[in-house]
Amino acid sequence: MVELVNKYIFPFSTCEEVDPASWVAQPWSAIVNALSTIILLAMMFIARSPVVKLALLSYAIFEAWHTFSHMVHIPGESQTLVVHILGYVMTFTTLAAIIKLSGDKQPPTWFYIGLAFIIIIDISLFLLLGGLPIVISGLALFAYIVVANYNRLPAHFYHLVPYFMVGIAILIALFINESYNCQWMMEHRQLPYHALVEILGLVLFTMLGWCFLKWGHV
Repeated sequence: MVELVNKYIFPFSTCEEVDPASWVAQPWSAIVNALSTIILLAMMFIARSPVVKLALLSYAIFEAWHTFSHMVHIPGESQTLVVHILGYVMTFTTLAAIIKLSGDKQPPTWFYIGLAFIIIIDISLFLLLGGLPIVISGLALFAYIVVANYNRLPAHFYHLVPYFMVGIAILIALFINESYNCQWMMEHRQLPYHALVEILGLVLFTMLGWCFLKWGHV
């Protein structure tokens, strides 16, 4: 059974029973992440814009690492470090795609000041606290990239931004619930609760990928 410690450590604190006898530690979450990886790779191969291909590739690598991490648990916090670094890669490839597809015009100075501020907070949380706070700060960083460039987005994209924001808010709520209530939920009924996080992630990644595919004139 999953045992929560004081700090939320990926993938050990994810709320899905671990089978020590299996070569796939958490099969339900791994399956969802693998499906997400396949969808994102398929989108990457049909995308025409190089910057869209790059963004989609970064999303696919992020999900592929998630897949691996739910298959094999490596002692320590190396998997947390890698997933956080890949989150940064996703953030900056997304920013590059938005800038390129909106006409190569750089965002205003205030945008970069805000970006630097969030990055400083995120790195500070990573070094000082880790755990759930860096999950939230990582999601906040990605959300900032999209929301702060709202006026650059095409109609089909910005109409979906509210859904992205609601999805990210639900993700944060699921992580908080998992962090504080996993042991109680697993004692009540042993279900792969973390798979809900991965399913929502699959939906959000698919929506985001579709937005960039259409924007890049597939």
